[in-house]
Amino acid sequence: MSVFECDISDKLLTELKTKLRKKVRLEEDSVRFYVISHHTRGQVEVWNGPPVVQPAGSVVI
Repeated sequence: MSVFECDISDKLLTELKTKLRKKVRLEEDSVRFYVISHHTRGQVEVWNGPPVVQPAGSVVI
Protein backbone atom coordinates (compact mmCIF):
# COMPACT_ATOMS: atom_id res chain seq x y z
CA MET A 1 0.00 0.00 0.00
CA SER A 2 1.18 3.52 -0.79
CA VAL A 3 -0.21 6.83 0.35
CA PHE A 4 0.41 10.15 -1.34
CA GLU A 5 -0.43 13.56 0.06
CA CYS A 6 -0.78 16.30 -2.53
CA ASP A 7 -1.52 19.97 -2.17
CA ILE A 8 -2.92 20.75 -5.62
CA SER A 9 -5.52 22.94 -7.28
CA ASP A 10 -8.82 21.61 -8.62
CA LYS A 11 -7.44 21.91 -12.16
CA LEU A 12 -4.36 19.82 -11.34
CA LEU A 13 -6.54 17.28 -9.52
CA THR A 14 -8.62 16.84 -12.68
CA GLU A 15 -5.45 16.38 -14.73
CA LEU A 16 -4.10 13.86 -12.21
CA LYS A 17 -7.31 11.83 -12.31
CA THR A 18 -7.25 11.78 -16.11
CA LYS A 19 -3.68 10.48 -16.13
CA LEU A 20 -4.33 7.96 -13.35
CA ARG A 21 -7.33 6.48 -15.20
CA LYS A 22 -4.93 5.49 -17.98
CA LYS A 23 -2.48 3.83 -15.57
CA VAL A 24 -4.63 2.22 -12.88
CA ARG A 25 -5.69 -1.40 -13.30
CA LEU A 26 -9.06 -1.40 -11.53
CA GLU A 27 -9.14 -5.20 -11.39
CA GLU A 28 -6.03 -5.04 -9.17
CA ASP A 29 -5.68 -1.49 -7.82
CA SER A 30 -7.67 0.72 -5.49
CA VAL A 31 -7.42 4.51 -5.58
CA ARG A 32 -9.09 6.78 -3.04
CA PHE A 33 -9.30 10.54 -2.84
CA TYR A 34 -9.87 12.20 0.54
CA VAL A 35 -10.52 15.92 0.67
CA ILE A 36 -9.38 17.49 3.92
CA SER A 37 -11.36 20.62 4.65
CA HIS A 38 -10.42 23.41 7.04
CA HIS A 39 -12.94 21.81 9.44
CA THR A 40 -11.10 18.46 9.54
CA ARG A 41 -7.53 19.68 9.05
CA GLY A 42 -7.09 20.04 12.81
CA GLN A 43 -7.94 16.36 13.27
CA VAL A 44 -5.00 15.17 11.18
CA GLU A 45 -2.32 13.64 13.41
CA VAL A 46 1.21 14.07 12.09
CA TRP A 47 4.26 12.26 13.47
CA ASN A 48 7.67 13.55 12.41
CA GLY A 49 6.71 15.94 9.69
CA PRO A 50 5.57 19.48 9.08
CA PRO A 51 2.14 20.45 10.39
CA VAL A 52 -0.79 20.17 8.03
CA VAL A 53 -1.17 23.49 6.28
CA GLN A 54 -3.73 23.54 3.54
CA PRO A 55 -4.52 26.63 1.52
CA ALA A 56 -8.18 27.21 0.69
CA GLY A 57 -9.33 25.24 -2.33
CA SER A 58 -6.57 22.62 -2.20
CA VAL A 59 -7.05 18.86 -2.14
CA VAL A 60 -5.08 16.13 -0.39
CA ILE A 61 -4.84 12.79 -2.17
